[in-house]
Amino acid sequence: MFSQTGKIDFHALIADDDKIVTRMISYALTQEGFVCKTATDGFHASALMNHKEYDLVVTDLRMPHKNGHSLALDMLEIESRPVIMVHTAVEDPALTKDLVFRGIDDISYKPTNYEILASKARGLVERRHERIVAKNSNRNQGTSFSGQLESDEAKSTSDSLTNGIRITPANVFKQLSKLDTLLSLSHTPFDVYSMASRKNANTFELATLIEQDQSLVGEIINVANMVHNNLEGEEIDSVEKAISQMGSRSIGELAIMHGGRQALLKSNIPWINHDLLWKRSLAASKTVRIIERAQYAEFDSSAFLCALLHPIGRIVLATLFPDEHQELTEYCQKTGQSLDLAEKAAFGLSHGEVSARFFSAWRIPVTTQLPLEQITHTFDELASLPDHARQRTEIIKLALFLSRTAMGIWEPCDSVDVPHKGVLNRLNMPSIKRIFFLIREACEFEVTNRQVQSPEGANQQKQPMTPMIRYSSAAESSSDLLAPFLKSIGLHLHDQPQESSNLDLIDGVSLSGNQLRQFLNTQNSQNLFGIIRNSKDKSLFKPSSSICIPTTVQKLITFFNNQESPQSPNKSPIQAVSE
Repeated sequence: MFSQTGKIDFHALIADDDKIVTRMISYALTQEGFVCKTATDGFHASALMNHKEYDLVVTDLRMPHKNGHSLALDMLEIESRPVIMVHTAVEDPALTKDLVFRGIDDISYKPTNYEILASKARGLVERRHERIVAKNSNRNQGTSFSGQLESDEAKSTSDSLTNGIRITPANVFKQLSKLDTLLSLSHTPFDVYSMASRKNANTFELATLIEQDQSLVGEIINVANMVHNNLEGEEIDSVEKAISQMGSRSIGELAIMHGGRQALLKSNIPWINHDLLWKRSLAASKTVRIIERAQYAEFDSSAFLCALLHPIGRIVLATLFPDEHQELTEYCQKTGQSLDLAEKAAFGLSHGEVSARFFSAWRIPVTTQLPLEQITHTFDELASLPDHARQRTEIIKLALFLSRTAMGIWEPCDSVDVPHKGVLNRLNMPSIKRIFFLIREACEFEVTNRQVQSPEGANQQKQPMTPMIRYSSAAESSSDLLAPFLKSIGLHLHDQPQESSNLDLIDGVSLSGNQLRQFLNTQNSQNLFGIIRNSKDKSLFKPSSSICIPTTVQKLITFFNNQESPQSPNKSPIQAVSE
């Protein structure tokens, strides 16, 4: 059903005992295509919701009989709940943080710009609607993320993903309110980043804000002196001088890097390699900048920040639920399951969605939070998003893939989704060799190659590496990401027949269907095996001779270890990069 504006009609419930306010909100929402119903208190709203499903509920906090806080908590327990917006005159930072952590979608304070409130409501409801439609479509087509990841075997049940670990999203949101106590962090770096991102940021106000965090002051002055070594020998001894030398934008990014490093390294979680985590984050954020320069567009601060702090949700989950998260991580390391999928199944929320909640509580703009909610989705799943939202998320996901491939900083439980050529074309990417060179040049740290442990454990004796493998692809070398990825996990590839070659690997990621069949017919080998994107293409290979992307690093390694050839009947493990 469509409104007169041409938009899909959604249904909204407004709970407020102030009749003037309900009329104003109702009018504004009607202009955005909502069909509105009003309630005078929480009990009235609950009764109306028992008879009808609503897409949106806007509630005041102070109401007679049953207050808005209680109403909101009840709605959070509903499996297919509406978008929940709190509209109140109560400005209490502790209450705001509690509501955000529990899962409330938005909070606005009176006096109100009702047009903005209605526009925001429309965006939130449309985004949830698109997500539900995409999810149902994927379910009907049998192409869900988990189905793709497990395409080389029978679909896993939820219990096999999580080893039986189950925590409800409502419980996660409830525990998030305790995060300040468990993971105490200064808000200053985040506030500095927000202020510095504004046009014409005031130098004095920015310096005053920075001086609230002395560790940040020291970091900024030290970096300013190293980066801008004054030719006259004049030392930069104040924050204001540092801002003048480096510019507010660079200061903002330096501040958020400082805050991000604290957030990622401060927690004491022994089963997470914090040093590797920070290196991955830093490399991803620098890769975002390289991608943005390739686009000849204005830098998007949200993509940079998401790439830098993308794993914060995993730190949060491990901090709030240490026993469960450790067991889950160890289970994924043993079985080769994707930790991304396992977290989503165990906690009802991906680490990206938890990161978005963290961003919200630290007052980082909502435009920065949205891509984080999508980063555990596949590139194919992102196709259902609006163009702008899809592009921002693709930049972040591509930066994660490229930086890990260039630097060899993969972990066994990482999900692997090789970007297809369409993504590279949309983002105007230069040649792959060039982009890898720029990433390695930008990242100053060194990464040590180590062997990824097999699912059986770490105490096995190191065995010889896989013999040279002939790699065949129909993709142009400038857009082929599969080959450099495989090399980054330790596989030895070449493109010419050699005496040492006894395996022929086919790139089925770039081609599929009839195109892949025709390409296979040109190959003169009886021992073909392949990496494919479409599970239907498994029929083009011998049984157990293909693996479908997305998968995990560990499953790829296991797949290669299980390949046998006439010349070399014994299985040989490959060496790969790990923590």
